[in-house]
Amino acid sequence: MNRGDILKKFRYPVVILIIIILMGLVAGCSGSKEAEKKPSSSSEKDDLPSGLKSIRTELEKLIPQLEQTSQILPECSAQQSAAGEQQSEGGEEQEKSKQGSQGEKQSQSGSQQSPSSETQDIWSKIADSVKNIHQSWNEVEAVAIKEGLSTDTRDKFEKALEELTIKTDEKQMEESLFGALEVYRYYPDMVDLFKSKTPAEFYRLKYEIMLIRDESGREKWEEASAELTRLKAQWDILKKNEAIKDEDINQKAENAVTDLVYAVEIQEACLVMIKSEILMKNMDDIEQKLNNSM
Repeated sequence: MNRGDILKKFRYPVVILIIIILMGLVAGCSGSKEAEKKPSSSSEKDDLPSGLKSIRTELEKLIPQLEQTSQILPECSAQQSAAGEQQSEGGEEQEKSKQGSQGEKQSQSGSQQSPSSETQDIWSKIADSVKNIHQSWNEVEAVAIKEGLSTDTRDKFEKALEELTIKTDEKQMEESLFGALEVYRYYPDMVDLFKSKTPAEFYRLKYEIMLIRDESGREKWEEASAELTRLKAQWDILKKNEAIKDEDINQKAENAVTDLVYAVEIQEACLVMIKSEILMKNMDDIEQKLNNSM
């Protein structure tokens, strides 16, 4: 057998062997890339940091306070009637003691705060809440970034917090309210990075409820209506949660969402306020169910 015959005999097996080796290398590289791209499961996430919990606590204390002080929510006739009934029940007793109580009121008037002093106290509490949010954000920012918080979300959150701080410093009540809501808007994105029994869509839904309520309160119906699609979308996600999908509260919340949407569509501010309060109560019950789940 000459040299040419020997080369022919071994050429094809060598080529096949080279192809097999190359295919193995390509498959190995592809597998490693897939492993890199695979996101961490919820079981691998860290628990929600206390700093994030504190931010939520401060915001959910601050927003109702700003709503009440700015008087953005309407005083509905049903509430006024109830207040009138309570006042009339003790009418006779009040009339009998009127003269005697006047002296007592006069003696107490010196210790009562003036409107300007009360306003200063309110702004002082608001400023404390904003300061606490800044402090909590400082504690949690690096952790959130490590867990994958995007630069875009971080920048938007910090911009919203900056605007809230400016508006509260300028004592602009309504602007401060919507500034606080804008800060709350980005809270769910950070919850999504951690392990939490209360999922991000819960907070996204809660944000939509508060925003719709306050936009309706100032009769910004176009803005309120624009949020309805997102409201329904977040509820559609949340209602499938295993902890509540077969519970009565699920149907109650479903009805409350439908009622709130209708109230916005007919542009009745008092109805929006009532239905949003009912839905927020449902949200409290849902959160309790979520927290009690395994």
